[in-house]
Amino acid sequence: MPISPHFDEQEFEQTMQAAEEFAADLDEKETKHNEQQALEEQANAQRAEELKDSHAAKEASEFGLKENVKELSNALVGGARDTASSILTAPERLIDMATGEMAREAQEEGGYTPDWNPLGNNLNPITKTWWGGMLRGGVHFGTMAIPVLGWAGRAGKATGMIGAATRATVLSSNTLIKGASVGVVSDMFSEYSQDANGLQVLRDRFGFVDTPFTTNDADHPALKTVKNVAEVS
Repeated sequence: MPISPHFDEQEFEQTMQAAEEFAADLDEKETKHNEQQALEEQANAQRAEELKDSHAAKEASEFGLKENVKELSNALVGGARDTASSILTAPERLIDMATGEMAREAQEEGGYTPDWNPLGNNLNPITKTWWGGMLRGGVHFGTMAIPVLGWAGRAGKATGMIGAATRATVLSSNTLIKGASVGVVSDMFSEYSQDANGLQVLRDRFGFVDTPFTTNDADHPALKTVKNVAEVS
């Protein structure tokens, strides 16, 4: 009758522990390998995106000559685009403002976008620098003066209060009155008239004194428009 071999329980436990440690070590190495591979894939995707559109892929602080040239182009094109979009979306925005739809959407969804926005999404160039945004705004409000003066030319020919008011403001021979009036009308119809105005930016970023004309995030869209117009005038 064969003799059963001696079973060493302690040796068995040590063997099992060593096997578990080996398996854990393999899992850890595999995890690190997968993480390293994911980082490499992310870096490769980033490099590919930069080759495709370095302006979109980089932060403004990382811009070189190529990206700054793109920023300049986006500011010029974007400013003209903003004017065209403001004109196209003005009827719906004004109706939504009057009915409360704009305020409701802004409160529930954190922002407002008109249902018909033909120049939105990919047709809206991105500007990332402070000077790009400033230039874009200048182009936008500068080109807004063209349709405003065109409308004023027709309105000024009318008789009655509308014609008289137009001739006394937008068509005034006084350069200061004319410029301020064009600015007010442009700001009123701009799609950015419900955004934070310059006074709010100065207050929030630089601690500038709060004024009655400073917009607040909680303001009704119509009140923001009034404050934006008042700031210009």
